[in-house]
Amino acid sequence: MSIDDADSAREGSERGRRNERFKDLLLSVQMDIRDAQKVGANSTTYKLSDTSMEFKDDLHEYLAGLDYNVTIDGARFQIAWPDPEH
Repeated sequence: MSIDDADSAREGSERGRRNERFKDLLLSVQMDIRDAQKVGANSTTYKLSDTSMEFKDDLHEYLAGLDYNVTIDGARFQIAWPDPEH
């Protein structure tokens, strides 16, 4: 295996680990939203951990793409959605 092949494999592995961390973050946020919806709330606040801050922009883009109203204050995401009864 050449040095370029090793570097390429290492980069691919890191991308894979990063993608897994982002998927774990999305699952956590989705569970938080679902829990809030179960009790009749139409918003929740989610605080990113220091290790998840690298995904701040990606998470915002993902949630906005799902039509959530997202306000960001540092590591805190205020996530809101329309009240289904109105």
